[in-house]
Amino acid sequence: MSVSLATAASLCLARDEVNQARAQASEALSLSQELEDPHLIALSLEVFAALLAARGLGDGAARLWGASEEIFERVTGLLPPPIRSIRDRYIEPVKSSLGGAAFEIARTEGRAMPLVQAIALAREQALLLG
Repeated sequence: MSVSLATAASLCLARDEVNQARAQASEALSLSQELEDPHLIALSLEVFAALLAARGLGDGAARLWGASEEIFERVTGLLPPPIRSIRDRYIEPVKSSLGGAAFEIARTEGRAMPLVQAIALAREQALLLG
């Protein structure tokens, strides 16, 4: 269910249905937390990062991308191709708007962030969208 919700959220984001995407991403994250599944949590964080990036909240997006990367590398060794395609749509505009150095600082801070803090960041930043 979590994967389906994250996928649906990504599709809603592509259609610029931000409120629906945010609701689905939030539910996906909650289910992932209940299951205590780091892979699913990372997937949800990726969707939140894309939501933030689409709305010009690049610093938060970069931090969540960093947190997600850290989890994916620890759990599976790499970022899954479907997740990479969602990220690829938004990452260059965020890098351009923040500047390369600021982007890397935020991403590195995200990689060092404890999981609980990354989840809290996703939820806090999502509130700025609505």
